[in-house]
Amino acid sequence: MKPRFRSMAAQAHDWRTAAMICAEAVAPVDHAALGLVYVTEAVAAHLPEVVSLLSATTGVRHWAGTIGAGVCGINEEFFSGAAVSILILPLEEDDWTFLPSLRQPEDVADAIPEDWMQTARPLVGLVHGDPRNEAIPGIIDLLPEAIDSYLVGGLTVLPDSLSHLGTKGLGSVGGHIAGTLVPDHHGEQPGFETITGGGLSGVLFGADVPVVVGLSQGCQPIGPPHLITSMDDDWVEGLNNRTALDVLRQDLQAANLLSKNPRQQDDDGLASLAGTIHAAVPVSGSDTADYLVRSLMAIDIQDGRLGIAADLVEGERLMFVRRDPVSAEADLRAMVHRLLARCPEPPRGALYISCLARGPRLFGQDRQEMAIITEELGTVPLTGFFAGGEINHNRIYTFTGVLMLFL
Repeated sequence: MKPRFRSMAAQAHDWRTAAMICAEAVAPVDHAALGLVYVTEAVAAHLPEVVSLLSATTGVRHWAGTIGAGVCGINEEFFSGAAVSILILPLEEDDWTFLPSLRQPEDVADAIPEDWMQTARPLVGLVHGDPRNEAIPGIIDLLPEAIDSYLVGGLTVLPDSLSHLGTKGLGSVGGHIAGTLVPDHHGEQPGFETITGGGLSGVLFGADVPVVVGLSQGCQPIGPPHLITSMDDDWVEGLNNRTALDVLRQDLQAANLLSKNPRQQDDDGLASLAGTIHAAVPVSGSDTADYLVRSLMAIDIQDGRLGIAADLVEGERLMFVRRDPVSAEADLRAMVHRLLARCPEPPRGALYISCLARGPRLFGQDRQEMAIITEELGTVPLTGFFAGGEINHNRIYTFTGVLMLFL
């Protein structure tokens, strides 16, 4: 019988109590294992101590994790105060390796030892990135090809001091101000050293660690993709050779979200849809109609222009989507159903990375997002965090939920 995955999430008045609750719930671990740990911002300054406590109590020496706006577990999500969530993966050390901190695209070429790559044939990488590093998108573009792997992960949400880690060996830990517990190969004494950051880091899983991954956009398209025919600096001025606002209004009216015969042009209900309607950029070549959601930041009523939080150019395509609790719940349930249908056997463990704009901001209070996942998935051991950007299939998303199941 395969060793069990184990997980626990806890919130307490202080980091030590939260970490100890988690550690005691999964201890002892009497087999080779990798631990994943996620903590809230209130715990950030104590991340090295958290990992030391977890390691000493469970016997697991190797950890990876980061800091989120919140953390999650089975039917749990915590945002305020000291909270910790962990997952113990019963994996042999040859089945995975740490991805060292990559701060520039030039770092990618020498990221992973060739001998491990040839033996383990990694298929999936779990990565965490520092959103303050402008090179992160470029690194994410280059890394999958260099290691021939599919990337999953998220951008850390952190205070101005600390963030992610990755540890292996004597329990020595290097880290990241927004990423994974990265091994410090120079440490010779037990204990965890200073967590640093600024790049992209994480864990690569070999081919003997089967996983399936799903993405929930939490949105529903309200119309077809449109061609960007005119840009004015950062404003989308024209779509399909019409003003961008006219095309948006047309899509909203077709979806019965706007009045088709308002008494005045500014009385059609457009203002009431702020925060519900977003822009989306279709992913070129996707066979699943995938798209990247971006915020609709401003509407220029006078000139018919749209301000969108994305670097866009003429000739690209743009569509509009609706994001609300009803559509988000339907999409989340459907994603879990599809994912389970792809599993040849029941999942042994799970990792969930959600957007910080989801959780209670989208689904409401009382842990609704995790309640939905637990209802559909069951009590599979699970950890995760709420990120400042979600990584799936080598792209950075927003407003999404990424679920990875370990088989």
